Formats: sequence, C-alpha cells, structure tokens
Amino acid sequence: MTEEQYIAKVPVLATWSPEARAQFVEGMNELNGMAISGPAGEVMDAVGVLVLGPAGHVAHYVPRPVVLAAAESEPEFPPEALATLHKAPPGVLQVLIIGGRTMRMLLEIPGQMHRVTALGSEEN
Repeated sequence: MTEEQYIAKVPVLATWSPEARAQFVEGMNELNGMAISGPAGEVMDAVGVLVLGPAGHVAHYVPRPVVLAAAESEPEFPPEALATLHKAPPGVLQVLIIGGRTMRMLLEIPGQMHRVTALGSEEN
C-alpha cells in the first residue's frame, strides 16, 4: 500500500514526520508479505511488531504470549490496547507499533496467516 492509502485508513499518520511515515509504510508492507517459521501454535497466533526509530524500522512477528508479557510489564502501556491484545479476533492481524519511549499504537487489520508446506509453494 502507499502512504496515502495508509493515511486514509489511519488518519493520525498525517501528523507524523515524513521519516516516521516512510518507516511505517515500509514496515507495514514488509509485515504484510513476511514468511515466518516456527511451531504451528506460536506462528499462527503471533502479533506483528513494528519498531520505528532513528536508524530505520524493524518489523517482525512475535508470539502473542511474548508480546502480552512485555506489555503487561510496561507500566505506561495503554490498558485498552492490552485488553485488545488478549483477544485474537478471527480474520484480523494485530500490529503493535512502537516508536521512542512513549509511542504505542495497536492496529487491527483484516487478514490471516496461512500455513504453507514449503517456501515457494502455490499456497505461499
């Protein structure tokens, strides 16, 4: 997706710096097409984590229990976002955006993870 398409869906992005918006777009697009591996139960119940920073972005998927433990141990983590993280709605991918010490945003986007038997298979 383009920056304009993301802004249409998440209007607050328009207030971000151009660098932060560019990192967000690159990271979200990277998460969208990322192949992940690991135990089936963990992989299929993972949260996308996108960290924005001065050196660029880092995007990866993290098992939900790991994200929940980190969020619960952070005193300033928004309680409404924590409550939402406890739920894994069907047909929705959750992405936690982290920037600096205080910026936390949880996005829910339509989508789902698909299990494939081998990289490069028709299902992938």
